[in-house]
Amino acid sequence: MSTYLTDDEQVEQLKQWWKDYGKTALIGILIALAVIFGWRGWQRYETNQSLSASLIYDNVINSASSHDEKGVQQATKLLINKYERTPYAAMAALVLGQQDIKHGNLTQAQANYIWAMKNTNSDTIKQIARLRVARVMIEREHAQLALSTLSKVDDAAYEPLINLVQGEAYVQLKQYDQAQAHLKNALDALPKDTVIYPLVKMKYTELASKAKIATPSEKK
Repeated sequence: MSTYLTDDEQVEQLKQWWKDYGKTALIGILIALAVIFGWRGWQRYETNQSLSASLIYDNVINSASSHDEKGVQQATKLLINKYERTPYAAMAALVLGQQDIKHGNLTQAQANYIWAMKNTNSDTIKQIARLRVARVMIEREHAQLALSTLSKVDDAAYEPLINLVQGEAYVQLKQYDQAQAHLKNALDALPKDTVIYPLVKMKYTELASKAKIATPSEKK
């Protein structure tokens, strides 16, 4: 008996295979194609969203530079409403918060900074927003809330600034020993040639008279 199948026998076997497994195989193929093309479509969508958001963020920056406050508000609102998944929305909220600070609207500034902090995947943007939230809280005499806000560190590169703001919060609470410790941590972490080092040093020196402590030795 021949070990090779005739053409008719091969056709019959294919027919039987299709009858038994054809529908399942077809469904599997269709699902795989849907996943592939769906992923590619999503990637195109994400790219288009990011590009559109970047152009709108350019409008935010240009409007801020030209003191067009209405332009900042409109562009930021558009980013928050339609492009909140992009990093540009959070960055725009930070710009809008600065504008609120300029007009003394601390409540709205805090709300914008909190939105930025909660709606970004960037640890750096999150940390910047967290620091600004804390500063506004201190300005509103909510020092304890500021300390709670800063209890989480998103980006360790900002620890000198975190210590600085924590120090300011403790000064408001009149806990001068704690304030001194955080300002010293900030001084120790900052290179002497940074712009803010003299400011931190001045704050520490002013605090020394209250806490009766010695000024830290100069860093070599």
